[in-house]
This record gives sequence, structure tokens and C-alpha cells, in this order.
Amino acid sequence: MIIRAATEEDWPSLRKMVKFLDAENVEHRQQSVEREIIAGMLHAFATGQEIVVAETDGGELVGFCAWVSIPQLSNRDAMGLGTWVSPRFQRSGMGRRMRELAQRHLEVRGVTSVVGVAAAGNEAGLRSCTNDGFVITGYVVRKDFRHEATNAGAQEGQLSDSERRQSDRPEVLLTHVSS
Repeated sequence: MIIRAATEEDWPSLRKMVKFLDAENVEHRQQSVEREIIAGMLHAFATGQEIVVAETDGGELVGFCAWVSIPQLSNRDAMGLGTWVSPRFQRSGMGRRMRELAQRHLEVRGVTSVVGVAAAGNEAGLRSCTNDGFVITGYVVRKDFRHEATNAGAQEGQLSDSERRQSDRPEVLLTHVSS
């Protein structure tokens, strides 16, 4: 297994992996963030930042870690857009190895911490992050305006079951500080 920085030639595979990550997020009751991850990755490529990928000996990409400095954060912080590992390689240490390389790339740029969001229902992902030095520093909260509109103009309960599930997505804010 090779852990390396992504190249522009990896873009089609990265997009597919982001779709898999997003589907898992939705499965764990987190809102879809596919567009935000793609935008962050495009920003990384445009600004010369590294996105880390895992590649099999046969050349297949089977994971990525995208930690990116974005203008909305201080120069010392990065945003963890996501880490995804193909199910057949999960629990192999690949996620940890990709995060280690991502951290080294950021430290060279002077970045000292990364902040990310993980679905509270994704116990394996949370465990992997906390085992790698992330600490839970808060909760990301979300207000669904559809509830407000429903409550103001009609009876409660007119949202479909899927809309109700999507409006109640517990998420956890994680922070990792380099030592």
C-alpha cells in the first residue's frame, strides 16, 4: 500500500470516493456535504495543498484524507474535510497512516491544528479519530427552518419521516493539535 499526495490525475477517483464518504455520512444521519468537500479539494489543488490518498500496488485508489487550510480559518488551523477508507481496507491502519502524512504536510506549512466534524452515530470513525489524538471539543448544532415553517403555519408532524430524521443529525466537533 502506498500513501501519497494526490495528483490531478487522481481527481476522477477522488470524486467517487467523496460520493462514498457522503453516502456514509447520510447513513449516519449527517447532512450531505459532498459539494463542500469537493469545493475544499478544488481549493487545495488550486493553492498547492496536499490531499493524501492510499493506493494499492495495482494502482487503485482506496482511501483519501483531505485536511485543507481555508481562508475562513486562521493560518494555524486546517479543516478536516474528511477521511475515507474503502470497506475492504478498514481496520488496517490506513486511515491513521493517511492522517499522519496529512499532518506532516500541514506542519511544514506552519499549521498546528485541524478541526473536523464526525457524525455522532459513526462510532468506528469517532474511535479512529480519538485514537489518533483528536479530542471532542464541542457539538455542531443545526436548525432546520422547515420545522419552523411547519410549526408556524401548520400542525407539527407534517414533515415526512426522512425529513424528520435529517433535521435531527447529531454531529461532534473534533480537534487535533500537533505536538
